[in-house]
Amino acid sequence: MEHQRKDANIIFASLFIQTAGCEQTEYWKNKIHIEDVWKETYGNETIIVGIIDSGIDITSSDLQSVIYHNDQEISNNQVDDVVNAIKYGYNKGIRLFNCSWDMEVYSEKLYTIMKECSDVIFVCSGGKNSSNVDVQHVYPGCFELPNVICVGGLGINGKIYEFSGYGEKIDIYAPAEKVYCLMPEDTYTYSEGVSISVAYVTGIIALAKSINPTLKCEEIKNRLHKCYNEELNIPVLDVKKICIQE
Repeated sequence: MEHQRKDANIIFASLFIQTAGCEQTEYWKNKIHIEDVWKETYGNETIIVGIIDSGIDITSSDLQSVIYHNDQEISNNQVDDVVNAIKYGYNKGIRLFNCSWDMEVYSEKLYTIMKECSDVIFVCSGGKNSSNVDVQHVYPGCFELPNVICVGGLGINGKIYEFSGYGEKIDIYAPAEKVYCLMPEDTYTYSEGVSISVAYVTGIIALAKSINPTLKCEEIKNRLHKCYNEELNIPVLDVKKICIQE
C-alpha cells in the first residue's frame, strides 16, 4: 500500500491543464464542474489518501513528491494484504482510502476491519463486468456499511460506461472513458475503466475535505445524492455540489 500526501489534487488539475483544448478533456471539465471548485482550492497537504493497490509507479516524476515513503517498511512481511494494509494505513492516520479493485467473494475479515474503522471513508469500485450489483454483488463496494462509497463508471456518451456495474447500490457515477491518465515510465495517454472513476471520486472527496476537513462520510453521501441526474436517472459526479455548499 502506498499513501499520497501534499497536494495530490494538483496532479489531478495538471492533467486537465496539459490537455486543455482537447475535446474529451473539455467535455469532462464541463461535465463535472471542477473549475468552480479550483477557484477555492487545489487541495490541502494535510489530507492523506491511502491507495490500496499494486499499480502505482512510485518512480514517476509527477508522483515522487506526493508519495509517502515508510523508511521502516520491511519487505515481504505480509502487510501488503488488504486487511493489514488498512490497519497499517489507519495507524498512520489515513482516513480516506481508494479501493479501485473489486471481487465477487465475500470476506468477513475485510468487512470487519472496514466496519471497525468507522471514521474512515472507503471509496470502492462498483464492478467492471456490466453487471447489476444489486443482484451480483462485488466487494468491498457492496458492503452494507455507512463508510463505504460505491462508484460506477460514466461513458463519454454521458451514459453508464459499458463495462461498469450498475444498480441501486452505486452511490455515484464518475468519468470512466477517454480520461487522460498518468501511466508508468512518465508517460500519458487516454485510458478507461471503473478504476479511473474510483480515483476521480477519491480525489474529489479529498478536495472537499480540503475545504472542510471535518467532513464525514454521511454528509458526503448526502452531497452525492444531490448529484442525481433526472435525465439519466442516476447520480453523476458534480464537483461543485460535493465541495461547495450554497
